[in-house]
Amino acid sequence: MTVKVDYLAVGRRKREQRSALIPAKWRLSEEAGRTLPVTSTPETCGRLSRREVEITSRYDAVELQSKIRTRELSAEETTLAFCKRAAIAQQVTNCLTEIFFEQALTRARGLDAEQAARPERPLRPLHGLPISLKDSFRIPGVDSTVGLICYANRPDTKYSELPQLLLDLGAVLFCKTNVPQTMMTADSDNNVFGRTLNPTNTSLTAGGSSGGEGALVAMRGSILGVGTDVAGSIRIPSICNGIYGFKPSADVIPWGDQADVVPMGIPGICPVAGPTATSARSCAFFMETIMRAEAWRYDASCLHLRWSGAMIPPQLKIGVVYNDGMFTPWPPIRRVLTESVAKLIKAGIEIVPIALPHVPEAVSTTYQLYSVDGSQASCYRVDRGDLAKLTI
Repeated sequence: MTVKVDYLAVGRRKREQRSALIPAKWRLSEEAGRTLPVTSTPETCGRLSRREVEITSRYDAVELQSKIRTRELSAEETTLAFCKRAAIAQQVTNCLTEIFFEQALTRARGLDAEQAARPERPLRPLHGLPISLKDSFRIPGVDSTVGLICYANRPDTKYSELPQLLLDLGAVLFCKTNVPQTMMTADSDNNVFGRTLNPTNTSLTAGGSSGGEGALVAMRGSILGVGTDVAGSIRIPSICNGIYGFKPSADVIPWGDQADVVPMGIPGICPVAGPTATSARSCAFFMETIMRAEAWRYDASCLHLRWSGAMIPPQLKIGVVYNDGMFTPWPPIRRVLTESVAKLIKAGIEIVPIALPHVPEAVSTTYQLYSVDGSQASCYRVDRGDLAKLTI
């Protein structure tokens, strides 16, 4: 039975609540967000001090973590800088869902106090490092709507496994980021928070389903975030926004207790969590840190794999797919692919063309698995609030 919900009113209230959590001093003038591309807005809008611009613009996660550990930067001033820049990014790209800046600053101050009180004590691997999260990760006190009206105003009471692990490693969690309705499309638009815009060109998509992460990291409102991926949900926003993203193998990074359209998962389909970042080494840093932390102690589905370092053979070999048998890339994409291959060959890397003969069959099987229940779970949740306007 369809439950009648004023989805427009629910979405409007959620957006108003989100806006109210941005301090007045951090809000932009109407003119500030009109200068394109908006990637330059944080440096030109006058809301960040020179030091805050440096903190958020100059370093990747690896170098920033080093400076926090050596007390060149405090956790509090670092967190404040990224909270302010994330607020700016939100106002020009609509990339955030849930904001918990005050809680983040309180935690950062506590970490600084711990470090000052016991300077001889070894610091945790992610001590004081601000990290953003995709909306599907549960944080106590805030919603995990995953773009669905029916999940609005139902704050979580506990952490998902990965956020809990990140906190235990010393991280500072400060915001969650936007996704598509049901998290099953490549454009992050929904009836709760609206569409996330691409910071380089706001007339283009930021991708999905981790599109909020893609836009936020591109704006450097976060330099290390966590997305999820089953069919490109980290990789698509990464290429759309010009950032780095990595989809790990299944069952390496804790996945458990996330909000989802199908709570029990999809048989045969293995979604994963992974990093979005401003550098490749930041992605490696994230993977190494999580794998060294014995992630299976947090999520029993994780494999007992420890970080073994990069095993690069003397002669690096890379496979290249020029055509998947279903779709021919557009000329600009083919040109970039050809130029990239030429540069790899020049660097001494062996290129192996790869044919993918069974893509149509694989795609057909995958879509059957996606809808193995006849999509009843997805339709039920949409029917409870979003039926009047589908965004998928």
